[in-house]
Amino acid sequence: METDLESKIKGDISSLEKKEFKLNLARHLPLIYIPASIILKSIAIHGKNPIDYVVEQGPDNIALAIGGLAVTGVGAFMKSMVDENEMRTICDNIKERENPKLVKSGAYNFCRHPCYLAQTLMGIGFTMMGPAIDTALALASYMGVTELTARAEERKNELQFGEEYKRYTKTVPRWLPTNLVSKTYNSIKQRIASRKDNP
Repeated sequence: METDLESKIKGDISSLEKKEFKLNLARHLPLIYIPASIILKSIAIHGKNPIDYVVEQGPDNIALAIGGLAVTGVGAFMKSMVDENEMRTICDNIKERENPKLVKSGAYNFCRHPCYLAQTLMGIGFTMMGPAIDTALALASYMGVTELTARAEERKNELQFGEEYKRYTKTVPRWLPTNLVSKTYNSIKQRIASRKDNP
C-alpha cells in the first residue's frame, strides 16, 4: 500500500514538474517582449535609437526611464544574488531526486520565490522605460503566468517536503518580504542579548 502511495506522489511530482516547466517557458515570452518592443518601436516606427527617442519625449519620460532603469537594476542584482547562492542546491535537487533539500536560506528566508520576484521587478522596470498599452498587457500576462507557476511549484514542494514545507509557508510570504523588518529586528536583538551574556 505504501509503495502505491509513493508511486502516486512521484507521479504527481513529475506531472507538476512538467506543468511548471511549460509555465516557466510561457512566462518568459512577455518578459522578453517588453524590452524588445521598446527597442523595435523606437527604431522601426520613429527611426531613432531608444535613448534619443526617450530624450525627445521630455523630462517626465526621462525621469520615468531613469526610474525604470533603477528598478530593472535592482531586479537584475537580486536575480544574480539568488542564482549565485541558493540555486546550486535547487539544481542539485533536480539531479538528486532521492534526498532533496528544502532551500530556506538567503533570499528564500524572506520570500518563497525570490527569482520570480526579481524578474517581476525587471519587468516593471522595463515597462516604466516604455509605458504603452502593449507593454502593460505583456507585464500583466507575465505576472498572471508567474503566479500560476509559483502555485504549481508550491504544490510540488509540498509533496516533496511535506510538513517542513507547510511550516515554511506559514512563516515566509509568497511574494513581498514583509517579514524582512521583523526578522532583521529580531536578529539584531539576539546579537545584542548574546553580547550582554558574553561580555
